[in-house]
Amino acid sequence: MKRKLGILHFSVYTFLFHHEGHEEHEEHEDFFYSFFSFILSILSILSFFLLTSPHFAWARDTFPVYGFIEYSAGSFLNPAENMENHFPLNETRAQFQWDPIASNKGEVHLNAELLQDEILHESSINLREAYLYLFPSSSLEIKAGRQVLTWGVGDFIFINDLFPKNWQSFFIGREDAYLKDPSTSIKISWFPKPAFLDLVWTPIFTPDTYISGERLSFFDTRTKNIEGGSGLSILRAKEPELKIENSELALRLWKNIQSTELALYSYYGFYKRPLGLEKTLGRKSYTQKLIFPKLTVSGAIIRGNLLKGIGKMEAGYYHSLDDQKGDDPMIENSDLKGLLGYQKELMKDLTISLQYHFEYMLYYDDYVGSFSLQDEEIEKDEVRHLITTRVTKLLKMQTINLSLFAFFSPSDEDGYLLPSFSYQWTDQINITCGGNIFFGEKEHTFFGMFRHDSNVYARLRYGY
Repeated sequence: MKRKLGILHFSVYTFLFHHEGHEEHEEHEDFFYSFFSFILSILSILSFFLLTSPHFAWARDTFPVYGFIEYSAGSFLNPAENMENHFPLNETRAQFQWDPIASNKGEVHLNAELLQDEILHESSINLREAYLYLFPSSSLEIKAGRQVLTWGVGDFIFINDLFPKNWQSFFIGREDAYLKDPSTSIKISWFPKPAFLDLVWTPIFTPDTYISGERLSFFDTRTKNIEGGSGLSILRAKEPELKIENSELALRLWKNIQSTELALYSYYGFYKRPLGLEKTLGRKSYTQKLIFPKLTVSGAIIRGNLLKGIGKMEAGYYHSLDDQKGDDPMIENSDLKGLLGYQKELMKDLTISLQYHFEYMLYYDDYVGSFSLQDEEIEKDEVRHLITTRVTKLLKMQTINLSLFAFFSPSDEDGYLLPSFSYQWTDQINITCGGNIFFGEKEHTFFGMFRHDSNVYARLRYGY
């Protein structure tokens, strides 16, 4: 009974919240936004009856849809002066997953979401997954369509995983799963006896959802200032043209030897964030556009048992095709990246992990020589060092999860803390709260630029 009352209260609250929001912002919202908000509120209330009443058991058996309904909210702790909104997160999300076809020959999977975003005043229907998964033989699998892909061994550190990420979601308190964005790809997996091969082809380049200034501020290398919060400072980038040669290709050759995993990686495409500037000559002056430079990556991983825990190593060579000599300060340099990691359960329900990550810039002397005197203060170091740790403690029959993930860069002198608390109240209801705490003295370093974006958040989810 408590579970039913909880979801009914959540549904009614969702309805009232959006109803009040419409009265306050009626002059600024269009018909579609208002209509979508009303529909999502009604769906939340109907979900209570459809998912809990025994009278609708036939519907659940006929259409085995599963997913969740979630409300999330967050607040900045010390927002930048130019940020117009002091709340990075305020949204209601309803996810619906369905497997209409499932057999030993293949399956079809659909994952759609209704999203009501009160920060951007937007309503949307997002197709997170929609793919056909075929099993032509015991040694061949084909997955085609919109899908979330991942590989590599890093914990929140990605070297050979060049699939799209959503850093905006990660930094504002959405569930960790939303760090991985979907792409429309074809994945072919072949399992011969010596080793296994995965090939992923993405016809249309899919970038990361990078920090653009809509929700979070950022350091703009063009203005040398913290930007964000207004239409003029929203970061826009020029994406590659829709050509076959601008598609992405990723390969993985892997094998397990007893308890040890070995893999080789290769990638051809573009940097996933706009790490380049393109100058074009206009009628009176030059204009600068952010671009995604061309990129190839070659790498390897090894992971296995070590000292009663799990050890891992990963390395990758990033070859910047648009700046092969390293003398163009407006294009990302080639570099070598490496990772060492170890994870161990210290005692029952207490796990700790450590990682060391480095990025070694190639052609550093040419990079430094290309800078003007006024830009010297934002020069990158030849080697960037990064240390991470994760501590996880489970309590009360593993229904409570206490976690702290910490990034610290001794070279950049900045860092990022992610404390979180999660309580599985019932099998269906989960409560999560936490924070994203950034620190650093320099405005241009990766974590230091977000020190005014530190925030706390809370999420209430009903799964079905």
